[in-house]
Amino acid sequence: MGLKERDIPEGTRASMNGQVAESETYQTWLKKQSPEFQNETLGKARAEMFRNGTPLDRFVDDSGHQYTLEQLREKEGVELAAKKPIAEKMPVVNKKEFSDYVEKVTHKDYKARHEFVRVGSLPVHVMNDEAVKALNPVNNEIHVSDYQLRHSLRKFKNEKGATVPMSEIKQLPTKLEGAKWIYDHVHENVLAIFDVNLADSVGKSVVAINFERRKPKELMNVVVTSGVIDPEHLKNKRYREI
Repeated sequence: MGLKERDIPEGTRASMNGQVAESETYQTWLKKQSPEFQNETLGKARAEMFRNGTPLDRFVDDSGHQYTLEQLREKEGVELAAKKPIAEKMPVVNKKEFSDYVEKVTHKDYKARHEFVRVGSLPVHVMNDEAVKALNPVNNEIHVSDYQLRHSLRKFKNEKGATVPMSEIKQLPTKLEGAKWIYDHVHENVLAIFDVNLADSVGKSVVAINFERRKPKELMNVVVTSGVIDPEHLKNKRYREI
């Protein structure tokens, strides 16, 4: 049952999480919200800066336009070093084992356990990109879970013609090695773009930087979904080739 106007105390105003004091600013209110909500609202990199003391008004210029992460990093002098040393040599992913794993976890009787396997590495030039560095990647490793593999190949997506063929998903480690890398400044993640032998379409794997795994709790770079995209869509201003 909702509140009636006469029941709302004076000196309060509405928010998506209920009534808040009229004197409370958005910044003080946002500080009280969960890290997950802050990440969703600001983006992970800005949310981390916010939790470390950067006021909200430093994220925009005098006309109210939001600074890019690159501009913020330069303006605020923020150094977001990797939490773990980045290996000079990328460990080799066993491609035959990965292919067999895809076959196993996409079987109709398989129940996803949200287990993760290593599928590749972010290339050095991606790790050195200023926007990616501002996201503070935990390392250069890329993982994918059984759930995410099943999600990428689900029936609904296949019926829409948005699915990467299973034969190509089985080769995902090889596809990532030869991929063109795109930065998505809207979602603050990176896209691996690769050939899938389909007319008018290319494959894409969306890699979320510092995806938060819950059990055990840790940060990982994760392929959250894969699909196909019209190359023309990559000309959108939200995308930038790395």
